[in-house]
Amino acid sequence: MRQVYDFSNVKFHCSTLYNLIAPGKTLTPKQKYSQLQTILADEMRKYDEMGERKQGMANGLKKASKIAGIEYDLKLLEPKKHIDPISATAKSLLKRYYGFLKYGKWSVAIDKGNKYTNKGQLGENDSIALINFLDGTNCMKNEDTLEDEFLIGIPDIIHQKDSGLYIIDVKTSWDWDTFSENLGEELNPVYFHQLQGYMSLTGATKGEVSYCLVDTPESIVNDEIMWLAKRVDAISTESPSFLAKRDELVNNLTFSDIPAMERRIKFEVFFDPEAMMKIYEAIPKMREFLFEIQEMHLTGKISKEELVEIE
Repeated sequence: MRQVYDFSNVKFHCSTLYNLIAPGKTLTPKQKYSQLQTILADEMRKYDEMGERKQGMANGLKKASKIAGIEYDLKLLEPKKHIDPISATAKSLLKRYYGFLKYGKWSVAIDKGNKYTNKGQLGENDSIALINFLDGTNCMKNEDTLEDEFLIGIPDIIHQKDSGLYIIDVKTSWDWDTFSENLGEELNPVYFHQLQGYMSLTGATKGEVSYCLVDTPESIVNDEIMWLAKRVDAISTESPSFLAKRDELVNNLTFSDIPAMERRIKFEVFFDPEAMMKIYEAIPKMREFLFEIQEMHLTGKISKEELVEIE
């Protein structure tokens, strides 16, 4: 007997939020309409700033023609301006989420982890210690799961400051390259929206994402040395050539020789109500799509056939 799962109250983990609203490779009619409205407003502002004399000259006439073209495109999009299909990125996430929610199954890679995620977990306390040292705080790892009607998440650190609650999301970098690639860059939107979710759950208005460079745990270093021996096909792990390579590897996995203040890259994040509004508006549509995935899975097509509901 086929069984159905009720997705009407499904909550989404904060780490997945950006994937729910991330733009696809092509804009939806709703996104195109919104984009053209923004462009039109900007072009009209520039046109008004020209003044009547310049508006009658070549550049002004050219600008007026451009505005007319945008207005025409908006008119064509008007009947479709509310069409906003789910992106391929969101659909891919929801198909995986469907298996997790209904059957408790997920990718084996999540259980196994890899050297990057394993260091992130094993080195998290060292990263928190680094943050505490630099900020003069005594923050502890948060273990409590927070949730509301739509979201669920476990913020790394919930810190009480004079100005209120402050959320810290800790990212433990694998090596110098993965750490330094954040220099001069914008914060990854996945982490921005993850922190927005945490702030929404806690009522915090400010937080940070801190990339930390701490020594790699000994167990992982030993694994890397083992793989090095296999990779170079070492005849003897006591040979001078292998020992030199081993020392290079260990050097590139340890960072306590670098000043503490140079082993953290901090991105401050403020609560963005508009960003959260987009997420809260998207979630009902995501729940509907989970029902569609289930119907497709059980019937091979979207149908109105009644199925037995799981207790």
